[in-house]
Amino acid sequence: MAPELDTNMKIEIREFSLIFDVYENRTSILKILAPLNIEAINNMGDKRIKKIEYIEIALLELIENNNSMKMKSLFDQLLKAHMLNENDRNKFNQFINKFGFHIQNREVTLTRKLPIDPEMESDLYQKILNNITNFAEGLENHVSHYYKDDEEKIRGMFLASLNNLNNCLPTGETFNKSGKTDILVHYGKDVVFVAECKIWGGEQKLYEAVDQLFGYTTRRNNKTALIIFNRNEGFTTTSEKMYSFLKDHKHCMSQNKISSNCYEFTFNHPDDDRREFILTAMIFDFYMHT
Repeated sequence: MAPELDTNMKIEIREFSLIFDVYENRTSILKILAPLNIEAINNMGDKRIKKIEYIEIALLELIENNNSMKMKSLFDQLLKAHMLNENDRNKFNQFINKFGFHIQNREVTLTRKLPIDPEMESDLYQKILNNITNFAEGLENHVSHYYKDDEEKIRGMFLASLNNLNNCLPTGETFNKSGKTDILVHYGKDVVFVAECKIWGGEQKLYEAVDQLFGYTTRRNNKTALIIFNRNEGFTTTSEKMYSFLKDHKHCMSQNKISSNCYEFTFNHPDDDRREFILTAMIFDFYMHT
């Protein structure tokens, strides 16, 4: 839970911001804040305010939205950008402790893991899938711009679209268990989502992608997705083939048709037949008439 923004908290935010008033000019503070995409600051245009107020505005928004990942990023960048004296360093540490962080080896780390229960995790999984679907459908409407893009470039666009999820940190080509997965989403220190992006290449390529997901999942992260891009004619036929191939996979335990291009499967793991994981397979139409 985020602390309530009462008068005392606002005073503490102001006192924390004052630590940096003697170190930073407006340009360098904005450079630190720009990657965090702080809505309130983005809407200010070129309004000139005291430099400490930029930090205050950023913290107010991140605390109100309970966005721990962006808070960590802000604290980490502020810490690394300055040589704080011992007194200011102690003030810094006392302030970030209120939000579950502490300084360790000149880096801001989580004091405790962000709480995540099964119901919350399922809700987060659905939000991620909805985000991917909405973004991919937008790409389908402009397929001529993306038709020749490879899997890596398409994956990068999906990663950018996932940056808007609160408290989540999406990464690409990240090591997880026994390989590098295309898309990995962290919630705090936990991995809550693993996905592979593939251009449709038939049954064998599909099974290879499933095998990759087998290698990435652990008992703590069991929610996965296959994001398939079809560049062939006959999208409906290809979608049905994908469903049929996955349904017939030797480790598939159950299946559910969500829509004409989205299917949910439950698989057991080849290394532990009592461990299950969820695979949502989505296919999108990247065919372009020539």
